Amino acid sequence: MTQNQVQTWLRELGCRSRTANNPGVEWMLSHIEFPVGSGHLMGIGSPLPPQQIIMVGSDTKLDGPMLRELRALGAQRQGQCVEEFRAAVLGRPGMNIDPVLDPPHITPAGFMIFTYARDQDLLSAEVLRRVMTSVYEAYQAGWQALSRYLPPMPPAPSAIQ
Repeated sequence: MTQNQVQTWLRELGCRSRTANNPGVEWMLSHIEFPVGSGHLMGIGSPLPPQQIIMVGSDTKLDGPMLRELRALGAQRQGQCVEEFRAAVLGRPGMNIDPVLDPPHITPAGFMIFTYARDQDLLSAEVLRRVMTSVYEAYQAGWQALSRYLPPMPPAPSAIQ
């Protein structure tokens, strides 16, 4: 899949994107607001070495207050929180989390929810929209799971760099 084709489909969906430099990818588009008007930002890239797939993801940052609240839960409740988050995201077909978030290893920066789409399956802007919608819904489910343990703090929009 070429970067130009994905950019064309994004424009058809009403999305703007920025080209980003990342050493682990052949090409990368970031700051893609999806759904349009939501403030939620995503990224799309082609991994290296070329594998005939693209990665569609949402990079989520945990802010200072959220990390303090998460760490203050104690080991058992923190483990429950992370397990519910993982189940909410990984229970959806094809979704992945990086890092895996196995307690007690919780990254201070946050996590990325993503999926892969094979080039041969990406036939139109509509197919790309469905893949992006799946990632967005997994992102929402993950935040809903976290909100059962953390005070309501809406996540700031983020983007894969």
